[in-house]
Amino acid sequence: MFKYNELVTETAVVDKGGAMEADTISKNGRSSKSQTSRGNFLCLVFFTFLVSAVMFYNCEDNENNGNNGNGDGDIYLPLDIINEDESLTFEYDGQSRITQMTENFQNSVYMLSYNNAGDLISMRFVSSSSSYTETYTKKDNTLTITYSDSDETTSIELSAEGHLQKLFGENGHINFEYKNGNLIKIEGEGDYIDYIETYTYDDKKSPFYHCKTPKWWFIWLFRIDDDTYFCGLQNNIKTMESNWQSVTCEFTYNDYGFPLTQIVEAIDDYGSKRVTNSYRYEKR
Repeated sequence: MFKYNELVTETAVVDKGGAMEADTISKNGRSSKSQTSRGNFLCLVFFTFLVSAVMFYNCEDNENNGNNGNGDGDIYLPLDIINEDESLTFEYDGQSRITQMTENFQNSVYMLSYNNAGDLISMRFVSSSSSYTETYTKKDNTLTITYSDSDETTSIELSAEGHLQKLFGENGHINFEYKNGNLIKIEGEGDYIDYIETYTYDDKKSPFYHCKTPKWWFIWLFRIDDDTYFCGLQNNIKTMESNWQSVTCEFTYNDYGFPLTQIVEAIDDYGSKRVTNSYRYEKR
């Protein structure tokens, strides 16, 4: 299910203020556009939003490694996610929202647009082999997604907290259950009756704890569109269990409570794999 390599990496914090092929949930029968361009890399990286290759910065201030001071009032955002073969880089606006995500596998770029009210209204995907735009239209607690290259649409139901609560398919739907801001269960009904995942978490901050991009988008893109690229919204995933796979994660953290490194062990029908990932952060 996963393509893993043995990776050992380290991480650093950059102070810019001063100085991350699986079974998929179909979207009304729509095939995931990203499984070719992202699948292998994101299986590793964004199952738990971690990584970063060995990166050191020549700086006298020890704060660059994220281990100085208490960090109160500071904002930390993932700057890039890197393994031995590939990388994922993030850009943000002044409100700590993702505006662009660049992934070097097939030179893929994801560009996010927001309206004046702060709503995410579209995502443009461009790679070396394809391109498309997803447009997001919200009415009450229902979000409708349309596609530039298809007449199909997808409807999702949002919770009062802005989480993806229900995904509707042609002959069934997927339910999403949360606790303390974290996704703890995905369970299908109808055609998706066999689809179930459960999660447990640590008590530390997720790498995207300070990111202001809408919560539903992370789960939509990283658990539905790609079905591999997801981490906790508040805390970090320790285990994931499904009817086809078992995953465990171990972490090291910086003094601010953010993950520095992660060891992932996955067991599925094809065997078991192990990978070590790490993060690099931007401080604002």
